[in-house]
Formats: sequence, structure tokens, C-alpha cells
Amino acid sequence: MLLPYQSDRPPAKPPIIVVSLVLVHYAVFGLVALSMALRGTDGVVLLYANFSLVPAALKWYAPFSYSILHESVVHLSANMLFLWVFGGSVADAIGWRRFALVYSAAAVLTGLAQVGMAWAIPGAARDIPILGASGAVAAMVGVFAARFYRSRIRFIGLPWSVPAVGLLAAALITEMVVTGRELLAGSSADSGVAHWSHLVGFFVGMVLAQSTRIMKEGREEYRAADVAKAIGRGTPLAAVRKLDEALRKDPANAAVRADLGRAWAAAGDAEHALQHYEQAIKAMLAQGNKRDAAARYRELAEEIENPGLSAGTLLLVAAALEDQGDAPSAYNALKSLMALHPAAPEAEMAMLRCASLLLKKLGKPSEAGAMIESFLAKYPESAFRSHAEGLRAEGK
Repeated sequence: MLLPYQSDRPPAKPPIIVVSLVLVHYAVFGLVALSMALRGTDGVVLLYANFSLVPAALKWYAPFSYSILHESVVHLSANMLFLWVFGGSVADAIGWRRFALVYSAAAVLTGLAQVGMAWAIPGAARDIPILGASGAVAAMVGVFAARFYRSRIRFIGLPWSVPAVGLLAAALITEMVVTGRELLAGSSADSGVAHWSHLVGFFVGMVLAQSTRIMKEGREEYRAADVAKAIGRGTPLAAVRKLDEALRKDPANAAVRADLGRAWAAAGDAEHALQHYEQAIKAMLAQGNKRDAAARYRELAEEIENPGLSAGTLLLVAAALEDQGDAPSAYNALKSLMALHPAAPEAEMAMLRCASLLLKKLGKPSEAGAMIESFLAKYPESAFRSHAEGLRAEGK
């Protein structure tokens, strides 16, 4: 069997959830081996019979416990190697909570699929325990190939890397051939390998990636990389053309619109850049996506000094930046609002928020005091006057 050892998309930070799973699997296997060495095989046989999936004697909890048990150290190590290479990148991309949910769901679904086929095929073995994490791991391979569809994998003994999509296609074809042979023969082709679990795992991973934001996130990441590459080559208008086409297909896609703003900025067209950035940021804020809205504003501020967004957008962006813990950028956005739209109703709130940030987040009480006095002088009838006076008292 070819074993992977590296992908060109390693996780950016240690995948704690994957490390934990690997350690737990080895710890369980070690405890089982120790028990067998000290007490003999009878207890281990009973343990496996109770906690693995046995189609003829299925326990209600077995779909949740079978995947943590393994037949041998080779069986365990092969599964853990695949989990490390593919699962680490998936966990890094989708977060540990979603990873844990996908992994657990895949383990249950693939195990039940193997049990179901054991009953559906007349001559299949129904008293042989089904165990191991290979179904859940297969789902991780499916998610990886859907999320990182341009990636390549290196295998031990192969001098070249293999496309992840090609690997998934080869695995699917292999499993479909074997399971098809089982159906035609009316019995298990190899009762020691859970082929139906593998096949269902690959499909579960792909379906979950395509039916959630996982695959969309991959497309957006690759598109942003293509834009950066075009800009780096000095051909931003080529990126503009591609992004225009993508936006026509999906006009509600805020990420595409923001990338288009970035490409126009690189082409030197500030007017078009601002137009697309503002629409993208407003859409992200409307969707409650404060993180991306804040990130895109910072990106815009690097491209264009004092970007002329509307007063309402700047006020909302400042709140998003503050919510993300970026007080300096929030302050700058509010200052831009006051400079660009001094007569706008939002300028009143912007001045008060600036004073609050100076006092509470930026550690500049004297500047905060001066701004509060300016606020009280400029807006003597303000509905927020009592709040301003409270800030003044707090700063003394």
C-alpha cells in the first residue's frame, strides 16, 4: 500500500484536534496490548466483541466506539498517517469544532454503511467485527480533495507528487470495483477490509464539503491567490476580467467583489476600487461577517490612503474593527469619517467613539479629554451629552 507523508498544503499551525485523536488512538491500542500481555486474550476478545461493530450482534453504542479500535499496529499506523497528512490541513481550514463534527459524523455513517451492506449482501460475513478509523479518515480525504483541489500529495517510494483529486478518483474507482464485485458475487470479496466504509467515507467527505462553505472557501482562497499572482506579475487587468466574469455568475458574492476592488486598486483605478470595496464590505456587514469586513477594510486602507467610503459604512466598519480587537484601525476609520463627512449625522457618534477609544483602548487620556471638550462644544444639544460627560469624569 502506498503511504502518504506530505501535502503541499500543510497546516499553518499545529492541528491540536488531530494530534489529540492520534494520541488517543495509540493510547487505546497501547492499553489493549498491555491488557493482553498481562491478562491474556480473553478479555481483549470480549472488549472487541462489545465495542466493535458486529452486524449480527449490534450494540447501540458500537457506531460511536468501533472506530477507536484497531486490529494491529500496522492497521492503526496507516490510518493515523492518512489522518495526519489529510486531517491536519482540513482542521486548519475549517476549525477544530467543525472538524470534530465532520469526523464524528463520518465515523458513524461509514460504520453503519458497512453494517447495512453486510445485511444487504446475502453471503456477507455478519459475525466478523468491523473496527478502525478508516471510514472517518476516508471522509477527511474527501474533504481535503474538495477543499484543496489544486494540492498535490507525496507518497513514500514515489519520486513524484500526486494530485489530490487524482488520488481521490483512483481510490473511488478502486473501492467501486471491489464493492461492485461483492455485489455481483453476493458475498464479501475481502472480509478483512471495510470497502463499503471507505467508499461511503469518500462520498461523505465530498458531499459535506460541497453542501457547506468548505468547498466555497477553497474556491475563494484559490481565486484570491490568482489575483495576487496577477498583481505580482503586473497584469491586474487580467485579474479584473476574470473577476468580472465570476461576479456575473455570482453577483451576491462579496468576496469576489472585494477581490475585484483589490485588482482595480492595483490597476490604479481608485474610483472603481472604492466602489467594489464598499459594496463588498457593506454586504459582509449585512451578513454579520465582521471579521472579513474588517480584514477587507484594512486591505483597502493599505491600497488607498483615507478611503472615501460613505459615513454609514465607515461607522459600521469601525465597530467591526473594534469588535475584532483592532482599536487603532477602528480609530483611524472614525477619523476618516470625521474628515470626509464632517456634516454627516454619523460624525457626532464618530467623535464620541474616538474619545472613548483614546481613553479606554489606546491609553491617551489627554487626547481623549481634548476630544470630549471639542464634542461638547460642537454638539451642545447632543443626546449623548451625558455619556460624553461621563467619559470626561472617567478620564480625570
